[in-house]
Amino acid sequence: MPWNLDSDRPIYLQLMERIQHDIISGTYKPGDKLPSVRELAMEASVNPNTMQKALSELERIGLVHSRRTSGRFITEDETMIKQLKTETATEHIREFLKSMEHLGFTRPEILELVQDTMKEENNMKPILECKGLSKKYNKSAYALHNLNLTLNHGQIIGLLGPNGSGKTTLIKLINDLLTPTEGTVLIDGELPGVHSKNIVSYLPDHSYLDGSMKIQDLVSYFADFYEDFSKIRATSMLKDLNIDQTARLKTLSKGNQEKVALILVMSRDAKLYILDEPIGGVDPAARDYILHTILNNYNEHATILISTHLISDIENILDRVLFIQNGELVLNATVDDIRSEQKKSVDALFREVFKC
Repeated sequence: MPWNLDSDRPIYLQLMERIQHDIISGTYKPGDKLPSVRELAMEASVNPNTMQKALSELERIGLVHSRRTSGRFITEDETMIKQLKTETATEHIREFLKSMEHLGFTRPEILELVQDTMKEENNMKPILECKGLSKKYNKSAYALHNLNLTLNHGQIIGLLGPNGSGKTTLIKLINDLLTPTEGTVLIDGELPGVHSKNIVSYLPDHSYLDGSMKIQDLVSYFADFYEDFSKIRATSMLKDLNIDQTARLKTLSKGNQEKVALILVMSRDAKLYILDEPIGGVDPAARDYILHTILNNYNEHATILISTHLISDIENILDRVLFIQNGELVLNATVDDIRSEQKKSVDALFREVFKC
């Protein structure tokens, strides 16, 4: 396909810019061999002599070098390429700022608009995608089979199913604690890894906290480990519960231990919260506090995935529910649709779908 060239500017300069762009964008890697002058000229629909001039200039500045009888190659100097990439980006930014100022925007207004636009762009991507996701343990039957799922930002979602249905397997796959047998998980558009750990706050079904640590030390540990952790928020919630922050975790009641674990998880400003049985094994009063904490300590753009079998306790806070049975997704629906179309509560539908 011919290159888009402007007749009002020297053609060889535009050819240089195009090849530079291909180098800094990674189309050509350091050390790659360039096509011949004739091949590049045909691709760009220009005279070979013009292409030769452009390549000679790239050689002069060191981005390209010739090897006798072998052709031309991209420089292997990655520092030079990185510097060129930064200079090019800076030039684009300056042109953008000039255009925005001509429209009457001040620098602070431009910065705010860019930040808001980036947030909107990020929120347009699904926070979680599972594509053909399957997991087998050894040679046993599938614990999770061919699961396809897309979850968007700003929802509280119930992950529901009987024991052994595949809920915890799915949660561990999302948190990169298991490797899929087949398929992929994408979190905010990326495979699980460093990026996902920075935006996912996970409460496992069994406590992983060191019971010998003092509560205040656990708070400090989380603050050191997670950049998005709010020490002020955590301390405030602990004070509301009259929990002695100098006490060791193991000296607290089971209910208060569960609350501390949840407070630590919900004190992060995450994009995705994954809570595995957050209200299991605690008394009704503790459940009420835990649900209150969930509702009051996440931003409206975040998504919360709650796995539980205590459906009647959490139904009123859910926007959407996922039913999993024998490792397969059998229902993905909003709570409003279930009530209007099925004419029953989520709890009643669950009992119907999973009746023995």
